[in-house]
Amino acid sequence: MKSHGINSWLFLFTLYMKRFALFLILIFMTAGLLSAQQIQNDPYFAVSTHPITVMSIGSYPDSLVLVLSIENQLANGYFCVNRKVYAENLKTKNRTYMLSERGLPYCPEVYHFKWKGEQKIFYLVFPSLGKDVRYVNVVEDCKDQCFELFGLVLDPKMNAEINRAYDAYKIGNTSEALNLFEHVIQTYPDYPYGTFVDHVIKILLEQGQYKEAGKWYKKLQFSSFLDKKPLLIQVRSYEGFDRIPQN
Repeated sequence: MKSHGINSWLFLFTLYMKRFALFLILIFMTAGLLSAQQIQNDPYFAVSTHPITVMSIGSYPDSLVLVLSIENQLANGYFCVNRKVYAENLKTKNRTYMLSERGLPYCPEVYHFKWKGEQKIFYLVFPSLGKDVRYVNVVEDCKDQCFELFGLVLDPKMNAEINRAYDAYKIGNTSEALNLFEHVIQTYPDYPYGTFVDHVIKILLEQGQYKEAGKWYKKLQFSSFLDKKPLLIQVRSYEGFDRIPQN
């Protein structure tokens, strides 16, 4: 009977150790998955055709997840998502099509907003685009009332630098914001939208640095930015623009 008791104890101990080992394996596996993923809140994009906000980007080993929010601006507004949405690499023009979407119905079914100003969150899931892809356009591939997001930044370091610049401007630290926006322009010269140059000109005008603002305005004029035309119109509307020296 004594020997049987020892064997029972050994059996229970072995079973416990096996379960504990399995528990440790699951923890390490989970930790590996968590370390492999990266969540970016409030990523930057240049402009959107609809009142859409990019709330976050989730980068995983096998997928890219965009969390978006659309705001209803109509009395009887409705919205849907086409099954064909692609992310276009702005450097190579390669298109990667969406795997799935949730939060909103696929067209032709629609979600009817309940009130003006209601915001609806939805998710777009793409295959992983790889670490080398910094900027994309997100395009709904359809014919009517299709949404587009231009110049979405996927690079976490760049997004952090852009957010610091905006944060500095919001609290009135225009000198710091100016330095940070100039740094973004110099560090990422291949970003094809000119929003940061626009911001630099605006801050210089606010600071009364009209001659320097004129230099940046010329840079915008002779640039190849995809949004150059609307930005030139916008800059001309800024207070103080008429005080830029004409030479």
